[in-house]
Amino acid sequence: MRLKAVCLLLCAGLLSAPAVAAPEDDDAWSGRYRLTWTEGPAFDVGEPDTVLVIARTPDADPAQYPGDLARWTAGPDEGINKEKAGELSRLSPDNYQEPGLAALYAAGGIECLDSGVSFICRVKPGTTVVFGGQKILARTGFFGGASQAGFFELTKLESTP
Repeated sequence: MRLKAVCLLLCAGLLSAPAVAAPEDDDAWSGRYRLTWTEGPAFDVGEPDTVLVIARTPDADPAQYPGDLARWTAGPDEGINKEKAGELSRLSPDNYQEPGLAALYAAGGIECLDSGVSFICRVKPGTTVVFGGQKILARTGFFGGASQAGFFELTKLESTP
């Protein structure tokens, strides 16, 4: 059940991308994370914690995508199907217009990845962010949300993918 829930939320409707590591020295996203629901329907039904893997992939084709070409994949750790992993890209600066996020972004205090149906953001641990009218305390510095499922917190685990 948890494998289906995470895969549906992070991978549904996305183009697949090969999960071949691309060299990037400053990749703060790649790794293994414990995903814990904090609010929303998944939290309400007691969806158990799961392990999510985020991995850097080759850049997008500049002929197809304008702007930032960096890409990652995200999927559950258990039996991850690399061809079905969801693609993530950096949120464009225009998309930080949510009240409170624009100022935080302008100050360099937030960076988000987006899949179209979910997002993951990185802030200084302990930051409270107002997102969509909801106050989110990012205790670990990583939080996100998934359409129709609610908000979650990510805790980076020591081992890498």
